[in-house]
Amino acid sequence: MLVQEAPSDGTYYVVVFADVHQDDHTHDDGDDHEHTEKAAKYGLVVGYLESFTPLELVLVPYSVQKVYHWEGQNTFVALLPILLVLVIGGTIMYYCVRKGRAHLGLSKWLAYFAGMAFFGSGVSFVYQMVLTFTVTGIHAEALISLIFVVLSFFLGLATLLYAVREKPALTPWRRTGLILTGLIALFVWSGLYLGPALIIAAALVPTQPGRTLEG
Repeated sequence: MLVQEAPSDGTYYVVVFADVHQDDHTHDDGDDHEHTEKAAKYGLVVGYLESFTPLELVLVPYSVQKVYHWEGQNTFVALLPILLVLVIGGTIMYYCVRKGRAHLGLSKWLAYFAGMAFFGSGVSFVYQMVLTFTVTGIHAEALISLIFVVLSFFLGLATLLYAVREKPALTPWRRTGLILTGLIALFVWSGLYLGPALIIAAALVPTQPGRTLEG
């Protein structure tokens, strides 16, 4: 990566080329210009101000998955950290319920898997950071990704505290808190849409007749 000071005004030319020493096969495109048959993928970002609309912010996880695919990552492998956390967490809770160690109502089941999705996003961020470090080495910019890791783990912990405890009751204030958690997760790109959807659903389920708790 090249970083250097440059004048803000002026005309700049960018040349993208393949290493001709790695591929001796060339062809003529009809205009007497020779090009290598192979070319690497590249991204070029130019501009003065980076800004996003609310919709663009919400769609960042989807865009990032497209970038992973563009980089050559298998989609299933890219999603594997979240899937593993969901499967492992769900299996643990299933056995806890079977052995009578946990009693979850519908709201708390939804919240539990939302928390697992948030934790899964944190693990996924770490996984992608490690992949990046193997190519670029460790840089200070990694602190930005660490912020999203911490936020995902915090959202997961806060959600699980509601899901696994017998209290508190699913009061109007609690419902509001769960909805806000889902909205925050949506804008900090945690849970890959599944987490925010589940935690908001957990807030909207009706209270079971004859019970004050959803646990």
